[in-house]
Amino acid sequence: MIVSAISTKMKMFRNSKKSKLFIQKINELLSDSELKLSKALKFQLLEAMELCEKGSKISYLSYKIYPWVLEELALKRIQSDKLKMFKRYLEQERWKYYFGSALGMAFTSIR
Repeated sequence: MIVSAISTKMKMFRNSKKSKLFIQKINELLSDSELKLSKALKFQLLEAMELCEKGSKISYLSYKIYPWVLEELALKRIQSDKLKMFKRYLEQERWKYYFGSALGMAFTSIR
């Protein structure tokens, strides 16, 4: 029982660390005055920050934000290293959501 409580605390600490990093990266984008982000992307980023603070999974939030960031880079032709690095960070985080949803679908058809 003590071991499970310790592992739960470690897991929560690890998740809070990742949450802080996620929120920090979003804050860096929003506070950069040189970046001309669209209102839609700003809204999505702020919404993701709120959901992250409430405890939503970062992989899901990355999955949700990724198309907006891609659109901003492709259509608006913004050449920002910060935005490119954030896109790369989202790519690294969102694979967990894809993997979980694909694996879940594989086992639902077995029943």
